[in-house]
Amino acid sequence: MKVIFVGDPHFDSVTPVSRLDDYRAVSLAKLNEILDIAIKNDVSQVIFTGDFFDKLDQSLIYLHELVNILNQFKQHSIKVKTLVGNHDLKYNSYDYFDTTTLSLLLKTGVVDRLHHILDEKEHVNIYGLSFNQLAHLEEIAFSPNYYNILVMHYAVNDTVPGESLSTKNELKGFNMVISGHDHKYYPPEVIDGVTVLRPGSMVRRTKEAYNLTRSVVVYLVNTESKSYTEIKLTSAKPAEEVFKYEAITGSLPSLHDSDFSKLFSEDFFKSETTGLKEIIEELPETITKESKLEIIKYLESQGLTFKD
Repeated sequence: MKVIFVGDPHFDSVTPVSRLDDYRAVSLAKLNEILDIAIKNDVSQVIFTGDFFDKLDQSLIYLHELVNILNQFKQHSIKVKTLVGNHDLKYNSYDYFDTTTLSLLLKTGVVDRLHHILDEKEHVNIYGLSFNQLAHLEEIAFSPNYYNILVMHYAVNDTVPGESLSTKNELKGFNMVISGHDHKYYPPEVIDGVTVLRPGSMVRRTKEAYNLTRSVVVYLVNTESKSYTEIKLTSAKPAEEVFKYEAITGSLPSLHDSDFSKLFSEDFFKSETTGLKEIIEELPETITKESKLEIIKYLESQGLTFKD
């Protein structure tokens, strides 16, 4: 069995304000390239690490485009599976999962949710661990003499504080771990006896420094040889062709500047922006995540509500 593992795709029809290109077209082009790679390498499964969608609300036209490509995987007998990421959940709760875009896509049958794949011929287990489902990890009983792979929407060894699993503790016993949630790319490495693959997000959605330098990769794993190959996606363009000049040079407006008009200038926030919450999330790197949350909390205290 050959399996392609893909980092969080964050499919979305809306282009982030820091990008020059058409995010919708870019995301679909990458999915098409993964389809081509899967066909050429006789792959039977393509597995995403969660955060299938960036937002809960998606354009119906975009969903049609996405389903058309996913149907081509099905036509070539390639199964597409995904975990559930925090972006796929309303209020980080499964109580509302049936009302989400990912739930609708799962009901179409073009994508399945990854729970457990057993390859008895090659003696391989592939387990899925979605966000906020740590109890499922405790239920796993390792089969003797099996190669055990975990695909998870968690980071590794505190790279995302409070949302990471340890190779010395929770991940002990797995031979290979494919990690999502942390959008950075890390070179493959063996940590505490566990082969750890962290491809990073499929699309470089944000203007963080790591997205300005990294390649976009997927991993092709051969369950017979227990080996993996890192494949760079050629549809990923250089940062200079993807991000606006200000994002690359670091000359974005700062909240410490006395001229606040520059911060909300028309040049910085283009018409792709869909709402105030997205504007806050796309504020310059000089503004911490905690500050952005405080702005949202304040606006909510004044009676302004946000869709997630």
